Amino acid sequence: TGDLDMGGNDVYNVRNYYPDPGGRLTLTSATPVLVTEAADQTTLYYALYKHDLVPLYDGTNWDVFRFTELSIVMGSNWGANSNFDCYVYNDGGTLRLVTGAAWTSDTARNESLTRLNGRWTNNASMTGRYSNSATVTVAANRGLYVGTFRTTGSTGTTTWEIGGSAVNGDPGLLYVWNNYNRVMASVLVQDNTNSWTYTSSTWRAVNASNTNRVSFVRGLNEDPYYARAIFTISHNGSGADASCAVSLDATDSFSGVPAYVAPNVNAATAFLQSVGFYNALPGLGFHFLQGTERTSGATATFWGDAGASYAANGIYLVGLF
Repeated sequence: TGDLDMGGNDVYNVRNYYPDPGGRLTLTSATPVLVTEAADQTTLYYALYKHDLVPLYDGTNWDVFRFTELSIVMGSNWGANSNFDCYVYNDGGTLRLVTGAAWTSDTARNESLTRLNGRWTNNASMTGRYSNSATVTVAANRGLYVGTFRTTGSTGTTTWEIGGSAVNGDPGLLYVWNNYNRVMASVLVQDNTNSWTYTSSTWRAVNASNTNRVSFVRGLNEDPYYARAIFTISHNGSGADASCAVSLDATDSFSGVPAYVAPNVNAATAFLQSVGFYNALPGLGFHFLQGTERTSGATATFWGDAGASYAANGIYLVGLF
């Protein structure tokens, strides 16, 4: 028994003891896990979640720092429809949340990452931006990669939208992804059009609507996502078979396992619920999972909610963000 002499240091300052960082990227201050929508936001936060420690490399050793909530107020330097990586950086004793350059495409980084002692950092010296008018040079490995976000069609704006019920579907837009402390998010997109018909063997977007989908960004391609397209189909004695499915990054095909409803040649209408499944790694960067449909060429009727909320169909996704 007795005191442990730490040489004047608290435990969190002992070199080479480096826990995983305790924060999460979010769009609402002091709210590390978004359980409601935060649409069209211009401020990005790195909020405390599991604890207030973050490990950073100084070129020789890892040091562990306490942090309070960090944030970036975005502007015109975060271009529309672009992906950006986020880092925590020690700027001469001031911890900052910074972003690198925009990705070169929806699925390819401009600046690469590298693992250092098992943690992702910036591979080479880069410019880190922490406000619309202020930047700092981040030497190689000095920025700890904490996640990725995507801007909307408006500059300096990102969003977190968990879907809803609307004519032609209320889309899901999950534009913030965390490298650490990921949690499960779920999205339900419902098309509350009563019903519609389709008479073609060519796959198309459900109800010919590109908003019957969930769009999202991923900084690393590590976790599979699970999605379902659930729709009720009737034939009215047409002899058509019909299908619905989930399609990755397309409206004219299917991914995963499509649902199939066999022909019904009876005069009476038969209503059959079909469920198409997707469960896979969708890839790095920005993607979408779209509800799609087809028939054998005869007319089939697809039902949105048949005029009643308890009969609603739609696209459902769960994944880690």
